[in-house]
Amino acid sequence: MDTAFYGHSATYSFEARAEIAAELGYSYTYLTLWSDAAWNDVARVASSSLPVRAVWVEVDISLGREHPLRRRVSRLLAELEGCSRVEVALVDRAGSSAGDPFDRMLETTEWLVEQASHTDLQVLLYPHVGFPLHDHATAIRLCREFAAPGRLGTTLSLIHWFVAGETNPDILFAGSEAYLGNVNVCGLDNLTAAPPQIPRIRPVGMGEFDEFAFLASVATTGYTSAIGVQGYAVGGDPYIQLGRSRDALKSIDTRLASHPHWGRLENRTR
Repeated sequence: MDTAFYGHSATYSFEARAEIAAELGYSYTYLTLWSDAAWNDVARVASSSLPVRAVWVEVDISLGREHPLRRRVSRLLAELEGCSRVEVALVDRAGSSAGDPFDRMLETTEWLVEQASHTDLQVLLYPHVGFPLHDHATAIRLCREFAAPGRLGTTLSLIHWFVAGETNPDILFAGSEAYLGNVNVCGLDNLTAAPPQIPRIRPVGMGEFDEFAFLASVATTGYTSAIGVQGYAVGGDPYIQLGRSRDALKSIDTRLASHPHWGRLENRTR
């Protein structure tokens, strides 16, 4: 992901992010559309010096289909070139979905599938802490409503998965194989943080969480595609921080290839 490049007051350019990721040996860059300035980078995706793995965007479930913000997303899905995946976080800025927001999320997901139906894009639902769609299990439930894994899937983000309390990956991932389109990981500190606080994101291989065991569980689903790095609010020099994550992921990959059984952990009680 490109979140490691965003500082408190400024960010690296789209071109610089791609060049840094390439120099560090990453296979993809990424585009997060969380500002008007970032939306201007959509036109640069097709000519990026490093392939763009996914474009991330929010869609508000409280808005009508003809709202300007919905129409903007519709144009993105119709016109995006140079990238085959759009990750979608479902939000509710108006707070209009008191109680269970599932029906509104289902309606919005149907709209997304319709918008992407005439393209080669895959829409990936992105569970996010604090949003109506905040857990992986609900994302999979929405995907199953449409049974179109080539068109609709989900992204598994370690930080959001952990905060949602989905702490048994073997149970969670069972049956989700067809819908898993992207995975991103990070190190975590302060695992016992109480809401509204959440664990602190760290480079992969740093902190209290065992990313090796997590990715060993992911591997049991048959997922063999890219593993992204979540770097939101890590701070510091992104070149150095992403280098640390790269080295840790290489170590994990080597161990998983040579000793996959190491990741089959046993539940123990005292």
